[in-house]
Amino acid sequence: LAFNSGSTYGVSGFKWIYAARAAVMTMMGSFGGGSFSIAYSMIRNKGGMDIVDLINGILASLVSVTAGCFLYHAWEAILIGAIGSALCCLSMPLFDKMGVDDPVGASAVHGVAGVWGVLAVGFFADNPIPLGT
Repeated sequence: LAFNSGSTYGVSGFKWIYAARAAVMTMMGSFGGGSFSIAYSMIRNKGGMDIVDLINGILASLVSVTAGCFLYHAWEAILIGAIGSALCCLSMPLFDKMGVDDPVGASAVHGVAGVWGVLAVGFFADNPIPLGT
């Protein structure tokens, strides 16, 4: 939370609104990603839970929402986090098939979800000008 809230460049004036919004949207994004990764893991493992899917799904949702977290609404942050988690969970087996030596899934978490996060800013971000930044 401190990473995303601190990247709003201050809490003076009206910038505290961005810092607070960044903290809330970070949590909302992780909720979306965590919800998807739990459902994905339960379906894939027929009722069982794979902790790697859960951890990487939540991390991917956090990576996805970081780029514009203070410019999103709650539903957008949940959607962005869920899509980032889905892309990560679905791309990890592809990296394995390609023979990429990535035992913890960092390529999917930071690479795939990071690219989605950058694209999501263009699709979902609000205009920051109303607060004079």
